[in-house]
Amino acid sequence: MCVLPEVSGNDNVKIDFMSFVSSLFMQGLMASGVIENPISKKKERNIEDISHIIDILDMIKTKTSGNLKEDEAKTLEEALHSLRMLYLSSPSAKTEGPGSIVTP
Repeated sequence: MCVLPEVSGNDNVKIDFMSFVSSLFMQGLMASGVIENPISKKKERNIEDISHIIDILDMIKTKTSGNLKEDEAKTLEEALHSLRMLYLSSPSAKTEGPGSIVTP
């Protein structure tokens, strides 16, 4: 599982690449039903949202290729891997042939 940087209760949290990827990862965990939605107070699974967040992170990986620090690239890759595994473990995700994922 991806290791997220620790964030304190400080309102002056520095927004950088790592915190951006971490926020997308947290949204993915919420969409996967791993963590509770803070608004509904429920663990809800939304396969379309997981897929969308994976696509965003994959686009970021492509667009930033060769321009990231080692720890940034590793965090991004771990977040993508973790969310892909959660997506594939979804009972709603079906595979049709090698490498293709179909959602109902």
